[in-house]
Amino acid sequence: MERPLEALSAQLLVGFETGNGFSLRSGIGYRRINSLAEYTVDTVITTISTGIAEVIINGPGDTTFITGLVERRTHTTGTSRYYNQLTTIDLPILLGKNFRAGKWRFGVEAGPVLNLRTSGSARYQLANGTFNTREDNAGLFRPRLTGLGWQGSLYTTFALQPQIAVSFGVNGFRQPHSGFETEGASTRTSYSTYGLQVGLKHRF
Repeated sequence: MERPLEALSAQLLVGFETGNGFSLRSGIGYRRINSLAEYTVDTVITTISTGIAEVIINGPGDTTFITGLVERRTHTTGTSRYYNQLTTIDLPILLGKNFRAGKWRFGVEAGPVLNLRTSGSARYQLANGTFNTREDNAGLFRPRLTGLGWQGSLYTTFALQPQIAVSFGVNGFRQPHSGFETEGASTRTSYSTYGLQVGLKHRF
């Protein structure tokens, strides 16, 4: 089983805005996604050794111990955990619209995201329930994701100065469904992330 942990993203964007609040922005984005892969294995170990195989209690109360081969079973349960990491460098192209209210602005922004580069360090679960080694994953990840990802956000900004504003909002991002792995791999991994964003805007 694999479940996502935290994701970290940062973007440096430039663009222009029309007088009626429409905007177009693009730039460079960095995203790192961490996940936890774990599995539980139940193991039964059987050993055979010499021991007391039979106890005979006679009528008068005498006890006779008969030795022989005795089978013993030991049951253990273990959990293995591996921390995976996938990283992308992307090119977002975002179209937005904002509305002004004094020093405040409220807006929405969305658009496609082109992947420029990917890398990863991960283990994946095999058919028998175990995980492969990180060395087995050499060459597993695509150097670049194919297809389009998508990004969207709702945000508000507050003007600190005429040219500088701080921005807060919520952000959603979906990676291309082609997956991180190369063609023909036994697994296919893609992510959708949702989170909070904080930024600083400078108007020129």
